[in-house]
Amino acid sequence: MGTTGGLAILWNPEEVLFENWISLPRILSSLFRVVGSSNWILITGVYGPHIPRERKNFLKDLQTTRRIFPGIPWILGGDFNMIRTMEEKRGGINRPDQNMEEFNEMIIE
Repeated sequence: MGTTGGLAILWNPEEVLFENWISLPRILSSLFRVVGSSNWILITGVYGPHIPRERKNFLKDLQTTRRIFPGIPWILGGDFNMIRTMEEKRGGINRPDQNMEEFNEMIIE
């Protein structure tokens, strides 16, 4: 997105198979399985927005991604640019982030 970096998921095609890619703003997902296995896993890489007002839509997109593949184990990682608790906060104004609760609810879901 603009000059804010990008996302990549790298793998060895001799050991891992991917299919059903989904690309949303700041989110890259796919189903994968290890060669010889029949178990599919959802993997998602994220680069969350720096701008607080964009975080609500980002979390909705993550929830949508999960709902497309219900019941499949999910590996989710990246830079969310969000905090779950005030203990994670470093610098800046020390007040609760309006998106903390929504971020925690998405994780629980």
